[in-house]
Amino acid sequence: DPFAQPHGFGVARAGEHGRGFSVVAEEVRKSVCQQNARMGTPSDAEITLVVDPELTIQGDRDQFAAVLAELLHNATHPSVAANKVEIVAEADSKDAQFCRVIIRDDGRGLTPEEATHMFNPFYSRRQAGRGLGFGLSKAWRLAEQNGGRLKVSARVEPADSINKTADADSTEFILRWPRTEKTE
Repeated sequence: DPFAQPHGFGVARAGEHGRGFSVVAEEVRKSVCQQNARMGTPSDAEITLVVDPELTIQGDRDQFAAVLAELLHNATHPSVAANKVEIVAEADSKDAQFCRVIIRDDGRGLTPEEATHMFNPFYSRRQAGRGLGFGLSKAWRLAEQNGGRLKVSARVEPADSINKTADADSTEFILRWPRTEKTE
């Protein structure tokens, strides 16, 4: 079982028995797209997945999938107005005990106020009744419980900026998650 429970943690290994990180991410992608369609909020955003094939992660598989789903749901929501969403998973170059999962969209970006309150429970930038404000706070809490960290980075160029480019507005969630040592 690729998600065996050594020391109370499930382990996901890329490519192992077809149940590695790429498979989990693809399952989450399909689930989020189906959920958005059921809720009447389908997204036309193109979603790409770039994964280090040697990446191994440690922790509860379902909780990791829940964090990834909340981040992807946020990035593909129509209010974000993203055309492209990229999920990049790689070893953390600063700390070998962690991997970095980056969910980057080319949507409208965040205001400074939104970035400040993004992980607060009950905070939602959506119209009243369109979001309870639990998703990202839940993702943050699950990351913390599994020994990880979640942060957001956003860039918004003023509409009248002379240097504004097509990708000037963006939001990037950076999830640091514990990883396991590769064993032969």
